[in-house]
Amino acid sequence: TSCIDDQEVTTAIVVGAPGIGKSRLRHEFLRRLKSRGVGGTLLLGHATNIGSGQPYSLISDAIRRLCGLRGGEQMSVQRERLQQRVSECLAATDRARVVGFLGEMCGIPFPPEHSQQLRIARSDARLMAKQITIALSDFLKAESAERPVLLVIEDLQWSDPLTIRCLDEVLSDLHDVSLMMVALARPEVFETFPKLWKG
Repeated sequence: TSCIDDQEVTTAIVVGAPGIGKSRLRHEFLRRLKSRGVGGTLLLGHATNIGSGQPYSLISDAIRRLCGLRGGEQMSVQRERLQQRVSECLAATDRARVVGFLGEMCGIPFPPEHSQQLRIARSDARLMAKQITIALSDFLKAESAERPVLLVIEDLQWSDPLTIRCLDEVLSDLHDVSLMMVALARPEVFETFPKLWKG
């Protein structure tokens, strides 16, 4: 309740062996929130061992689900849905930039003329990573200013370093917003990421 009542950023990592009931816990948690009338934005990102280590796969899965995208749509449709959903709470001055960089993260690239910042970042991997992190932070900040946001990440152990770093920086940047992140993982997550969010 502090997440909503006091506008706090809250995080929890649930670690357990396969089959112990992590997904069931997530399902029950969401059911109870719904039964209590707690509304808001749900971002649910899954990882698979097939795509293990693919940059931003967990976050992009969550964003794509939020936009109702399954991956088989024409690129023009994917761009339109991403732009419509992500832009809902953003200030007009931020929309092109945030949509462009989130599109880059989600595998929905916009044409070069969409944004000068995007065009420049495509030639610099570090700058691109930084701008994607800023865009995700700005999106979550705007979204959580309108309604509580719950970010649920399944199978964090199959994530990639860019995603871990991005989430770490985003969560450190956000203050006084109603956002909760729940990450579910197997014990080997600490072998892959021994310094997981130590700060």
